[in-house]
Amino acid sequence: MALHFPVVLSASLTSSGAPVYLTPDRKWTRDLSAAEVFTAAETLDPVLAWARSQEATVCDPYAFSVDGKAAQPTPISARERIRASGPTVGLARAS
Repeated sequence: MALHFPVVLSASLTSSGAPVYLTPDRKWTRDLSAAEVFTAAETLDPVLAWARSQEATVCDPYAFSVDGKAAQPTPISARERIRASGPTVGLARAS
């Protein structure tokens, strides 16, 4: 599937697997609204390379498309909307 700009960088926290998003100051946050929005491959590519070097903190960083007309980053795909809003089912607790 082709990547369409604008995009946001996402990854999973190595410690918990929780989804996170890259902010403009190169920190990872659970808050999608704080994510940096990239509008061109020229600016995305070096940052994605940097993100891939952060294995102690995150794993498998990737970019996904967001709605360029929205006031804040809004995922286009159902998968990313679900990741941003949390699990769709309750998680089992260890007893």
